[in-house]
Amino acid sequence: MESVPTVIGIDVGGSRKGFHAVALTGGAYAARLATAEVQELAHWCRSAIGAQLIAIDAPCRWSSDGGARPCERELNAAGIRCFASPTRQAALSHPSNYYGWMLQGEALYRELEVSHPLLAALPPTSAASAPNCCGRPASTRRPSPASTSSMPPSAPSPPTSWPAAVLAGPMARRARG
Repeated sequence: MESVPTVIGIDVGGSRKGFHAVALTGGAYAARLATAEVQELAHWCRSAIGAQLIAIDAPCRWSSDGGARPCERELNAAGIRCFASPTRQAALSHPSNYYGWMLQGEALYRELEVSHPLLAALPPTSAASAPNCCGRPASTRRPSPASTSSMPPSAPSPPTSWPAAVLAGPMARRARG
């Protein structure tokens, strides 16, 4: 019998708002957590919930030059609006801590990277014509540096239900209210 995957979507806020997470098992609501503590959330994801896949609603990398990263340009070109990530230095030096939520996301990525390595590309689909995250058929997508890199050899294969983790992020945002 195949195990039912558990995925988590996390809405990231600044240090005051904190994190709001929702776990889905087999695509159905399983649990939620609201906390300002990175370590508490990471423990919940790994030990309490045992998530196979975690979607974090924050950039996983900083801009190297202050402009939009290639993935942000691709999303915007596809009509999916997203923030352009600043350089880390720009985030740290912002007078009102506007990018504090991105710094919180960075801390969470670091805390989870050993148990849940960053997924460098979407898992392969059974049909070459299945749409990618930007809605274009996979066969027409131009490879980017991120999509051609691979996960570390020790990384577990992502579950086949990766869309559930992506959809859990908006659920976490709604759960905070």
